[in-house]
Amino acid sequence: MNPTAPGERVLALDVVRGIALRGVLLINLQTLFRESLLSYILSRPTDAISRTLHLVFEFKSMDLFCLCFGVGLAIQSTRPPSFLVRRFLVLLAFGLVHLFLIWNGDILTLYSIAGLLLIPFLRLPAIALLVLSALCFYVPINFPLPTAQAMRAQAAEALRVYPSAGVLEVVRFRIAETLHFLLPLLLAFLPKTIGLMSLGVAIWRKPIPSVIAGIVITVFVQRDITQALVYGTAIALIAPHLRWFAPLGRMALTNYVTQSIVLTTLFYGFGLFGRITPGQGVAISLTLYSCQLLLSHWWLRRYRFGPLEWLWRSLAYGRRQAFTS
Repeated sequence: MNPTAPGERVLALDVVRGIALRGVLLINLQTLFRESLLSYILSRPTDAISRTLHLVFEFKSMDLFCLCFGVGLAIQSTRPPSFLVRRFLVLLAFGLVHLFLIWNGDILTLYSIAGLLLIPFLRLPAIALLVLSALCFYVPINFPLPTAQAMRAQAAEALRVYPSAGVLEVVRFRIAETLHFLLPLLLAFLPKTIGLMSLGVAIWRKPIPSVIAGIVITVFVQRDITQALVYGTAIALIAPHLRWFAPLGRMALTNYVTQSIVLTTLFYGFGLFGRITPGQGVAISLTLYSCQLLLSHWWLRRYRFGPLEWLWRSLAYGRRQAFTS
C-alpha cells in the first residue's frame, strides 16, 4: 500500500478543501480567537461584519470542510479496515495534542472519532449512506450549555488569563475550559459530523444524485449543510479555473494546525485576545491565509506532502514515507 501520488489527486477536492479552509479561518478567528466562544454565544455580535460572516460562512465552511473529509475517506475506503483504524488513531493523537496543548477549538478529535465509527459502514451503497446521513441530520443538536451566569464567569476569566497569564497557567486554564465547556459542545456535533462524512462518501460514489438528495434531506433541518452543498458544487464545477487554491487543500492538515499555532501566539502570547475589532480580525485572517497560500505553493514545488501530512502517512503506514519525489 502506498499513499496517493500527487498526480493521482482529485483537483476539485483539493480546491474545495483549500477554499473551505478560508471560511474556517475567518469564523475561528472571529468566534474563538478574537474572543471567548462563550462570550460570542452570550452576545451574538450585531455589527455588519459579524452578521455577514455569520450568514455567509458560519457552520457552512466547517460543513464543507467535513464533506471534503468524507470524500477523502471514500477514496481511502478500498484500503483494509485495519489501515483506516490506524489512520484515524493517529489523527486522534494529533487532535488531542491540538485540543489540549495548542487550541481548544479543535475539530481533528471529532473527525477522528466520527471516522472510526463510520468505518463499518463504508462498503454500503450510496443510497444506504444517504439514509445514514438523513438519520444523523435529524438527530437534534442539543447544546449542553451551562447557565448564563456560569458562561459569563468563564468568559471573564478567559479575558483575564489568555492575554496576560504565563504559559503554564494558560495551558491549565485551557484544559479545564476544554473539559468542562468546549468538549461537550464538540461531542454534541458528533451525529452531524458522521452524517456529513457519510454524505461525502456517497457524493464520491454517486455525485449528482447524492448532492441532490443531500439538498432535499437538509433543506428543512440543516440549511447550513444545504448552503455548503451549493458552495461545494459551484466551486467543484469551476475548479480548473481555481487550481491556485489546490496546494492549500493538499496541505489542509498542516495549514489548519499552523493557523492555530500562529493565532494562539498572536492572541494569547501577544495579548490580542479580547482587544481587536471584527474588521481587524478579518484583516488578520486575510493576511494569514494569503501567506499560507504562497507558502503552500513554495513547499509543494519541493516536497511531496505537507509536514503533518507526511507524518500522518508515515505513522499510518508504519514506515517512513519519501518526502521528495
